[in-house]
Amino acid sequence: MIFLINKIYRLIFFILLFIMPFQILCVYEDIDTSSVFINITDPTVNKRLSTLENEINQLNKELAKNNNKIQQQEREIKKLEDKLILLNNSLQQQIIDNKNNIDNKFTKYGIQLALLNKHLNTKSKIIFYSLLFIIISLFLVVLYFRSKAKFLNKNVDQQIQNIIYTFEKDIIKVDNKLIELLSKQLEQFNHNLDSNKEIDHSLALKIADEVSRIQMNLNNMDPDIKGYKQLLRAVNAILDNYNAYGYEIPDLLNKEYDAGMKVIATMIQDDSIPKGKQIIKRIIKPQVNYKGNMIQAAEVVVAFNE
Repeated sequence: MIFLINKIYRLIFFILLFIMPFQILCVYEDIDTSSVFINITDPTVNKRLSTLENEINQLNKELAKNNNKIQQQEREIKKLEDKLILLNNSLQQQIIDNKNNIDNKFTKYGIQLALLNKHLNTKSKIIFYSLLFIIISLFLVVLYFRSKAKFLNKNVDQQIQNIIYTFEKDIIKVDNKLIELLSKQLEQFNHNLDSNKEIDHSLALKIADEVSRIQMNLNNMDPDIKGYKQLLRAVNAILDNYNAYGYEIPDLLNKEYDAGMKVIATMIQDDSIPKGKQIIKRIIKPQVNYKGNMIQAAEVVVAFNE
């Protein structure tokens, strides 16, 4: 379109360029009309004008064709615009319908969710109170059994103490009888020493083992038990007689252990004693000396804490 207009302007320019150098021969004025006629006498100019008119006509035809094409394209564009408007309206309607459907579904689901939430709240309360009841019940049951266990433990401890007390009383009775027997054996041992026979230390060692065992029992007993003091006096009496015959039982119990001691030691770990200490906690077999010479090495249990 712009190309055609430019071409028309160029033709008009050329026409004016050829007309201006020539002389206008005459101008007729008609009184009844206001028309102006210009006669050009040069044949070359007329020919050129004729050619330009033909070109102009041709250009007008092309312009008309182009206008028709433009109008046709405008009509197609208009149709497309109408289609776009219809499509836009359809889309807008679909959006509105979808929005309404979504709103309706949200409203429906909101009501259902509210009902579900209410149901869950009711159910949650039931579960909560049920769990609370169970927890409180369990707490009360545990509390009851703990108190019962304490009571039973107390009773068990009391029963154990009673059993130990009875057992220790029985031990004291047995040891008292044993002390009487040992005293008689010690008298027999004194009779043997008076003879000129070679000394047999086996009886003395047996008496030492039994006396040491009784001393270990007394060390672990309650001093308030009936018969304790009587048994302790009897043991000391035997030891006095034992010493009178030249025998000696060194007191090693609860003494600090030295690696240079002539004893057979069994070592055990004991965290209850001070660190770095080694204490003789038990006498398995006592050390026995006769007139200053060891005739039996002690077997002891030594507790240590590194």
